[in-house]
Amino acid sequence: MKTLKINPLAILAGIVAGQIVPAIWYMLVAQSWMQLSGLTEAQAQAAGSTPYIISVVGSILGSTFMAYIFRDLRVESVQRGGLLGMGFGFFFSGIDLFTISAFQQHSLALAILNGVHLVLVYGVVGAILGGWRSCQAAPVSVPSSVDA
Repeated sequence: MKTLKINPLAILAGIVAGQIVPAIWYMLVAQSWMQLSGLTEAQAQAAGSTPYIISVVGSILGSTFMAYIFRDLRVESVQRGGLLGMGFGFFFSGIDLFTISAFQQHSLALAILNGVHLVLVYGVVGAILGGWRSCQAAPVSVPSSVDA
């Protein structure tokens, strides 16, 4: 029987991707994001390092939790991991983001811009975790429908 094990290197790669993907996304849409957010460059920089610290902690928690979910769901491919990750990004984070944006009376365009970022990040992290599996004996056993 094949047992899926949590892969710490895949989690680490997910954490790194959770920082790189948003950095690239927001570099591409920086002007639109600042305009839609109503922020100047000086205001955005005034936040200091706090948003980056929150982002790293969020990546650590999100990648680790997703790895445990993927182990239990037996996600063993880049495609399945990416699709499930994108689903998590949209259904769990994106819909909440749209709701919060509606109550804060932010524009739909800003919610979409930020929501796409979430779907991309979760999709990439999910693809990494789904594709980089480790199959070995582990204390927690998940029965396989097909023995290898």
